Amino acid sequence: QYWIKDAKYNFAALVHAGNVTLGADLLPAIVEFTATTGSSDLMYARSTNDIVGQESGENDPVNFNFSHLLSKVYIGVTNNSSSATGYSFLVKNIKINAPKTSGKYYIQNVVENSETISAGTWKATAGDYTFANISVTGATAECAAEQLLIPGDATVSFDVDIIYNNATITTKQYSKEVTLAAGNAYRFNILASVGEEIKFSVENQPTWSNQPAIDLN
Repeated sequence: QYWIKDAKYNFAALVHAGNVTLGADLLPAIVEFTATTGSSDLMYARSTNDIVGQESGENDPVNFNFSHLLSKVYIGVTNNSSSATGYSFLVKNIKINAPKTSGKYYIQNVVENSETISAGTWKATAGDYTFANISVTGATAECAAEQLLIPGDATVSFDVDIIYNNATITTKQYSKEVTLAAGNAYRFNILASVGEEIKFSVENQPTWSNQPAIDLN
């Protein structure tokens, strides 16, 4: 497109937007998002309102300052029992439990099904997100791949198998409430430990009871 002198322009840009609904001003009003493994970043920018077209050669480039519309989550495991020979861990069922994987972001004020939805609002519709299992052996701290998710309140939950010589001794379950904010990157660190080392002490040491000599002739 080309500048027309004295015409007024408004510009907006979306990166990796998916389906977009335009508003009455032909700028984006609603953007849909569905998280998949390796989801691309979702970003939005809008220029200054009512840029006026100038004479040819006098128009400056349109500046965009992009903002992230999603949260980035990274799961890591730190082995606090790396010196415990023979022990290893399997962190499994790692989930962000909340409707965080599918929804709509409302860039403008929108009336939808008789409800007025304010600009800057996420409405998530479905889906927990499950990370791949993480195996930890020795001093290794292995990490799951980062994931982009819809912001909001959520619960991080996971199970930990404690393994000794390839046999699972016990499984522990954990969960924590978190709040994800757009534009923030979070590293949730799982601390794996077999607990306190078992120690032994001798409280009583038996003594022999000496008997009189027995003659054998």
